Amino acid sequence: MTLPEYIEQTRTTDLVNTVRHAALGLISEVGEVYGVLAKIERGDSIDRAERMTGELGDVAWYLARLTDLFGHAMILEHQPWLENRSREEVSGQLIQLGANALTHPNKPPSHYQLTCMWSRWARLCQIENLDPATVLAANLAKLRDRAARKVLQGDGDHR
Repeated sequence: MTLPEYIEQTRTTDLVNTVRHAALGLISEVGEVYGVLAKIERGDSIDRAERMTGELGDVAWYLARLTDLFGHAMILEHQPWLENRSREEVSGQLIQLGANALTHPNKPPSHYQLTCMWSRWARLCQIENLDPATVLAANLAKLRDRAARKVLQGDGDHR
């Protein structure tokens, strides 16, 4: 699956369809990635790969919505390139993208900036030993299941 295909498919599960919602969600989901890491650090018995696939899929969904809402969905023609950056650096840059979208919703990031963000997201996947394409596919499968059961809205990871 290409990024434009993924981005296009996220449209069907976006109930709000605003830059503000996508920006808030992106910031929140990057925080949830760190929530999983905190649970691992304190010794919780969780399936790291499963949880990170879910959380990084959610980060991708909000990044996809921002990419689409800013009009760059079809420009991204290939899978993201990987960069050699730390988790903290990459996460901080994703949070900054969300914060910039909140404070300047009418000033979209450039195509280059969004391409870099996708590259940084892919780097997070790489750090977790996850295949980005698999994360995207798992995210769409989860959302299609929720849509079929009419539980796109609501709280909790397992609805």
